Amino acid sequence: MIQIIKQPLELSLDSDNSIIEISTDSIGRIDINTNNALLNQVTVAKYNSTNAIINLKSLYRNTIVSTTEVTNESHKVNNLFTITGDIKQAGDVPSEVSLQPINILYSYKTIERLPSTNGTIHFLGISDSLLCSSNCKLSIPFFSYKSQNISIRVSDQKNNLIKLSLLGSLSGYYVYDLDLALDYNVESITIEIIGEETITKAIRVLKNKVNTPINFRFRNQFGAIINAQLFSNIDIEEELKSKVYSDQDGIQFTSEIESNSIVTIDTGYLLQSELFLIRQLVNSTLVELEINGEYIPVVSTTKKIKVYRDREYITANKLTFTYSNYETN
Repeated sequence: MIQIIKQPLELSLDSDNSIIEISTDSIGRIDINTNNALLNQVTVAKYNSTNAIINLKSLYRNTIVSTTEVTNESHKVNNLFTITGDIKQAGDVPSEVSLQPINILYSYKTIERLPSTNGTIHFLGISDSLLCSSNCKLSIPFFSYKSQNISIRVSDQKNNLIKLSLLGSLSGYYVYDLDLALDYNVESITIEIIGEETITKAIRVLKNKVNTPINFRFRNQFGAIINAQLFSNIDIEEELKSKVYSDQDGIQFTSEIESNSIVTIDTGYLLQSELFLIRQLVNSTLVELEINGEYIPVVSTTKKIKVYRDREYITANKLTFTYSNYETN
């Protein structure tokens, strides 16, 4: 007889260990029959005479996450997967047991863990604190644990309404893109995600005339494309690599020149609560920086970042990226 001793019952991250433990008193083969082809290819081996475990980690790591538009400003990230099926025991007395549905959220790397199930809406994949200019595009990702009518209210520090968006009945992971174009002085704005409960996030609006805002977008750990800003100095250097050969007479000549641009961004002093954005950025598998009005795909080459210091502010980080300079090649 085969039994399931334990299995994930709450939402799990694909980047974490999620264990199914089974028990059987038979020596027959254990087969998995689910709606996930990779899981069905797993060979189940016992770790003692009666028990075996199946780790669901990284089943969806290489999945291409699609999006579905909800409104012009918001879209659903289709990163929630459900495993259903059963586990069979072969042998003289075959038996079978069904899995309870297992919900898994796509995550290529655990930078942020899932919030507790207390509450029905949570911000997910975003810094506790954010900053922006009076003209910017920010992405606000959030997760709705249940189907509920969602609206988003944006207001300034005096509670003056800037924008109100009615999104309808939602459940799952969503990104709200806020195009901000303020024509009056604002010190901060507040984003309210309103459903059966309300969650809020305050955003500092900076008027920094020394460092210019840098626009970028990146894929976060949950597969969502996030727009954000940093106030920083940016330096771009061109690195040239020449391929030099010698002909039969010993005369050297250049056959090819490779050109790569090296981008260095000085983040300036940040709050501890703003560092999450930096960690997501440098760990992302897809980053695009706006350079001269055009978004350019870049690759992070940052070796390390400072993530903690026992004061309110931490020393500035220097972020480095590279991209191929096709115009020069």
